[in-house]
Amino acid sequence: MNDIIRYAFGNTSLGDVMVAVSERGVTALEFIADRETAEKSLQSRFVDAKIVADQAGLSLLLSDIGRVVERPGLGSDIVLDLRGTPYESGYGICFARSPSVRLRATARSRPNSVPAMRET
Repeated sequence: MNDIIRYAFGNTSLGDVMVAVSERGVTALEFIADRETAEKSLQSRFVDAKIVADQAGLSLLLSDIGRVVERPGLGSDIVLDLRGTPYESGYGICFARSPSVRLRATARSRPNSVPAMRET
């Protein structure tokens, strides 16, 4: 159990959200219908990580996410910790390069994955 994943809940004009972060950046951002189901889903996706609720510690990030939802053209400096298959990581990098969202992305080095990189 190397990773610690912190998570918190917020709401936007598009609905309730859950955000989860590692020490490297955002690992999950989901629109949710039920908090308990979202927590279980998070645990099942990060089975080797310690999952910790951190509502207060992630409050500024949740505010930034809400601002990006309301005004996506302003961009953001949200850091992503991209994980998954090469396809999934590549999609995240393409999203990070979107002209309406300025994000810094970190792809984890894994066998058969995209190389580690940072976007600004």
